[in-house]
Amino acid sequence: MFIDAAAPLFRRKWSDWCDVGVAAVLATVVVEEDTAGAMANLGGWLRFLREHDDRLVLAEHAKDIPLAASTGKTAVVLHFQSSRPLGHEPSLVEVFHRIGVRVMQIAYNVRGPLGDGCLEPTDSGLSPLGATVIQEMNRVGMVIDLSHSGPRTGLQAIEASSRPVICSHSNARAVCDHPRNLSDELIRAVAASGGVVGVNAYPAFVSSGDLQPRLDDLLEHLEHIAGLVGVEHAGLGLDFFEATTDEYERMIALGLWQRDQYPPPPYRYPLGIAGPKDIPAIASGLLGRGFRTEDVALVMGGNFLRVFEAVWPDATG
Repeated sequence: MFIDAAAPLFRRKWSDWCDVGVAAVLATVVVEEDTAGAMANLGGWLRFLREHDDRLVLAEHAKDIPLAASTGKTAVVLHFQSSRPLGHEPSLVEVFHRIGVRVMQIAYNVRGPLGDGCLEPTDSGLSPLGATVIQEMNRVGMVIDLSHSGPRTGLQAIEASSRPVICSHSNARAVCDHPRNLSDELIRAVAASGGVVGVNAYPAFVSSGDLQPRLDDLLEHLEHIAGLVGVEHAGLGLDFFEATTDEYERMIALGLWQRDQYPPPPYRYPLGIAGPKDIPAIASGLLGRGFRTEDVALVMGGNFLRVFEAVWPDATG
């Protein structure tokens, strides 16, 4: 069973994931949208899922994922890559949860009401509002995602949470020294919460330099995480993404990306894992490195499913 915990392209190329039997994706609904923009996007996603209900299903409970896989469908987890839609109102967590949102990031690269992002030089950490929102996410059963959060924000968010947290699409900084990647300290803290780090195939986060990375470079991140905290805390959040020049310049103008950290498109994903159709190659690569079959199954999807089972309410909740 495959779970891709970061699929910003899913609406455009959804069949690519379905065709290789991906059981679930975390589909990006929001990055920089405010409350009204998030509601409009959610309406579009719900319509999209209705129109493709022969192959897709909205994931509201953990059991929806294996059920979808058993019927040849892909479960779609609605994912906010930013907390901006909340504004300063924690009660909106429950509103978005009732609509179907099951995972939300605390920050996206820069400072927000809940805390600092990973590109914020001050790294001031989690705000009091952020701590309140985390308590509300714990209460309703929404997974806390620390990808794009600053190191101090991430550590303080883990301390504030009574539930496992994830980094849906973040690599190891010890393997590739990029501010979007995670220190060993933060990886250990995520694991101690019972959570999972999903490795990211975005080229600048996989390896340094101008050469196109390879599948082996991505596997180095998985091997590092598994060696550091155990294979039960490693997963996939591959973040396959395409941006036009206009989209890229918009993110630069908004201050959400920086040119020295986010190279301009086109993006050359690692050789051997260039898109969703190559996801099975990760399993083969891990087996080739001596991972046991049962451990590969955890990395490919079992670990994220365990977190969802621990955090999301059951079907009668």
